[in-house]
Amino acid sequence: MNRWTMRDLEKTDDLDFAVCILNERRADLNAYSPLSVKLAQAVNTIQNIKAERDRYMARLELERDTFLEAITGERSTRNMTEEEYAAHNVEQTRRALMKLIAKVERPDGDPLSDILTQAVNSVEALQEELHAEEPDEPETGEEYFSDGDEAPAEDVLGAEE
Repeated sequence: MNRWTMRDLEKTDDLDFAVCILNERRADLNAYSPLSVKLAQAVNTIQNIKAERDRYMARLELERDTFLEAITGERSTRNMTEEEYAAHNVEQTRRALMKLIAKVERPDGDPLSDILTQAVNSVEALQEELHAEEPDEPETGEEYFSDGDEAPAEDVLGAEE
């Protein structure tokens, strides 16, 4: 029988705990005894409940993210790639700087406003660099052979037929 520490009990999900206890009880039984079969059915039922709960929670998180995106107009960062996340952070920085400029800008001109405007320009340049780093894929195979290389044998054979 497994000994449970306080830490184990705190970090173990209730459904996982129930499955462990049922499996421990079942381990001492003949696999074909009625009690063993019933315990196996109970374990399967609990695992199905846990899977359904996990699917429900994932759906709930997706709906929450969709709702927040609709309300705030911003995309959730949870499922972004590293590049998308970097671009998102740069855009958030640009927006924050623009809001700050709007708060401190005065009609007579202000050195702080000029510094912030330079910062916004730098962030926009960084955004352009991020977009420029995205590789462009050629639309046809012709670009691959533009330097005088021969086409692969498959293409040559296909042309003769």
